[in-house]
Amino acid sequence: MELLGLDAILAYGNPDTFHGPGDVRYATDYSCTMGEWMYLLSRNGESVLLLDEVLFWDLPGARERCAEVDQFQVSSNYGKTLAKLIGDKRSSIGLENSHLLPNRIYSELARSLPSADIKTTNILHALRKVKSQSEILALEEVEKITQDAMGAIFDSAASGKTELQVAIPGISVLKSYNDEFAFPGPEVVSGTRTASQAGQATERKLTIGDLLLVDLGAKKYGYCGDLTRMAIVGKATKDQIDLFDALIQMYDRGLKEIRPGTKVSKVYESAQEAIAGKDYEQIHISHGIGLEVHEAPDMSAPEMSSSATPNEVLKENMVIELEIGLTIAGRSGVRIENMIQVTGNGNKPLSNFDLELRQL
Repeated sequence: MELLGLDAILAYGNPDTFHGPGDVRYATDYSCTMGEWMYLLSRNGESVLLLDEVLFWDLPGARERCAEVDQFQVSSNYGKTLAKLIGDKRSSIGLENSHLLPNRIYSELARSLPSADIKTTNILHALRKVKSQSEILALEEVEKITQDAMGAIFDSAASGKTELQVAIPGISVLKSYNDEFAFPGPEVVSGTRTASQAGQATERKLTIGDLLLVDLGAKKYGYCGDLTRMAIVGKATKDQIDLFDALIQMYDRGLKEIRPGTKVSKVYESAQEAIAGKDYEQIHISHGIGLEVHEAPDMSAPEMSSSATPNEVLKENMVIELEIGLTIAGRSGVRIENMIQVTGNGNKPLSNFDLELRQL
């Protein structure tokens, strides 16, 4: 903080697994399934966890779980409470991932500290990119649960079942470990719905010739799993086989580029080479993973994400989801996704579920 001229940093959290609690949980180990909370870290190293009024009952538990936090408070007005804690009205304050902060809280803070210099920072988010060994072990464990859920889905899926019926065994496995999922789902789409590459399960029944796309993730210790696999109901056509083979070629090319020192852009550029001249629509949405399903680095092709970081360099012990999809517009789509650890001299897949197009 001193190098950036900051007197304090603030981070906001809520139960939204996709874009919410990661920074605060990383710093404090606090999370909850309701309400919202904030973390204040002063330049002198003193830290405060603020819980909103609906979480008053969790204050004793927070004190027990968050041993590294110095102070705990319940607040009905974050702006006024933070102003009292920060004290100096001319302070320079860093807002971590400020786009997540509700406008009402920002307005409260700005009114309470009208002379403060409030700026966007991503200190905690940057620290979270490279995982510790304990984090990697947690991610390996949660991915094993995710793979068990995927296996349960494919073992029971069959022609005549609805997408919702197909999803149930996977949900049962996930709930047997934890009531929290990494994201709402599982996503189960079949037939022409696979062209959209994503979606919640519906009453649509699987029929012979359908492609089936399943994307799901367990959650444990706050860490998220994420896995996408494909199946075919009955026998695949030549077009379906060609589409899936092209996807595997893209995945293999991208995987070979994952190592320390590689620019993110090299991963998707190499993957794209596998389909040069072919009439497929590509979806490259690889991303980091950890306390949230989608974390930095954003390895998407720039045309697919406004937050893509093509010039970012991969580092040892980053953990990413290599996620690639192909679509034949309006007809069908395929996508696979694997959790990959960047190692000292290359990479190590943390998912070992077969990549094959499984026949149901």
